[in-house]
Amino acid sequence: MTPGQVSVVTCVRDGAAYLAEALESAIAEQPLELVVADDGSTDDSAAIAEAAGARVLRLDAVGPTRARNAALAAAQGELIACIDHDDRWPAGRLSLMCGALGDADGVFGSQRLFGEGVQPAILTGRHIGTLLLRRTALETVGPLDETLVGSGTVEWVARLSESLELATVDEVVLERRVHGKNFSLSPDFGQDYVRAARAALLRRRGA
Repeated sequence: MTPGQVSVVTCVRDGAAYLAEALESAIAEQPLELVVADDGSTDDSAAIAEAAGARVLRLDAVGPTRARNAALAAAQGELIACIDHDDRWPAGRLSLMCGALGDADGVFGSQRLFGEGVQPAILTGRHIGTLLLRRTALETVGPLDETLVGSGTVEWVARLSESLELATVDEVVLERRVHGKNFSLSPDFGQDYVRAARAALLRRRGA
């Protein structure tokens, strides 16, 4: 597998402040395509994505989970990777992960937090932004749960972790920006996270 077989997808709403940097870091990895779902932005996010050469899906304000599903469904590559509009990739990310994939369904790496006033830290927990996934595995696991507005990615990563063969690399494959408008700090995320955790527990119990 090579970077040229990878579709990179993101969703954005009013993310013009950081979007160009995120897309530039992905484009530098020479993927097959870049798909951006614009989730009803009122700023220049869609224009920034188009200027970067992305295929832009202009949506009404449907929320991050539905927007991400739309981007995933539109992607055409054999491999899929996600980047949030406010994060960035380190150089060599896709080559590293393609080389580490082997026969696995997907591969996770580590992430490094950064941002103004943030103490840099490396985290190894599984996160959608540190994943490279085969399209066949995406078809097996299915889309994100659109009833979970805030934590659809958390539930989805838990679900694929339960059902797929996933490899891991120690290297940092995502630089995750921490700032005052992170969606993970919103009330929607906290409320949905509890629901996602309960659903995962029920699956493990076979309910």
